[in-house]
Amino acid sequence: MTVPLSVIMTVYNGEPFLRDAVECLLNQTYRDFELVVVDNGSQDASLKVLRGYEDSRLQIVELGQNIGRTAVLNVALGAARGSLVAVQDADDVSLPERLEKQVSWMSQHPNVVLLGTWCEYIDEGDNHIAYFRPPTTHQEIVDAFAAHTPFIHSSVMYRRHPIEELGGYPTDFVHGQDGALWGHVICRGLEVANLPVGLVRARLHSGQLSASAGMKLVKSWEFIRVHRQIEAQADLTPAARKLAKRTVVTYTHRHGALLCRDGRWIEGLRTTGSALACYRGLVLRDMRIGWWIVRVALVQIRERVVKKSWKALNSRIASLRASA
Repeated sequence: MTVPLSVIMTVYNGEPFLRDAVECLLNQTYRDFELVVVDNGSQDASLKVLRGYEDSRLQIVELGQNIGRTAVLNVALGAARGSLVAVQDADDVSLPERLEKQVSWMSQHPNVVLLGTWCEYIDEGDNHIAYFRPPTTHQEIVDAFAAHTPFIHSSVMYRRHPIEELGGYPTDFVHGQDGALWGHVICRGLEVANLPVGLVRARLHSGQLSASAGMKLVKSWEFIRVHRQIEAQADLTPAARKLAKRTVVTYTHRHGALLCRDGRWIEGLRTTGSALACYRGLVLRDMRIGWWIVRVALVQIRERVVKKSWKALNSRIASLRASA
């Protein structure tokens, strides 16, 4: 049996906000959809919460173990039967008319493959933090991609078959799989849009992934990969292409700095050097970027020399003590 719309949600230890997330969907003004919730091996009471709902639209998929964010998203997408797929994370909230407005808009614009909305960021207590109002038309969104990702994952609705033809969420991404997928959509020239109305409340809270050094490196590298593809393949205006080059070189430099701070100073200097080699014209024109690269190199060389000198001094002191 097919349905017009599938809403997919993945859950891992999402008990604190799960009821709000599920109920905001079950209470939508648009009713003709299935809600596919995939539990990614939760260790809390998430499954108990889900099993407490008696609604035939709710389909629960239990994995039993955590298979990772990208893999579980593809499981959810594979379980969806609708020609349209909407996404909502398990800690976010959709306003009551979200699905109705998006389905109506998609039916009136059959060439659009991916549709997002504006959103409001909230905290753990539902308090306002900020608004996110990305551009709304196709070319504006493509050009905005030169600097950032102009979609909120929990706001998107897309046509299932084109997304499946692209391979779903890229399996070689750990954190930025949604941005990577939207990048594939953009680079294939598929039509995209954002509704100029806030229909989602995206929650920022302490239970989300911590910003460890390792995760910062992963996020940084994945961001660079997406934007290298955008720079090389997307149909950007000349101004946006110039911005894309600047974005890539800036974040490549920052990635090099993160590598250096993680103790991988040779790899870090190579990374900043690659930014200089690939975009030397841009770096020379923008002295701030050039100074960043030089400063990182000087700081890391200094720290390396000081560390080596300090190690030699300690070794000498130990040797003198041993001979005394």
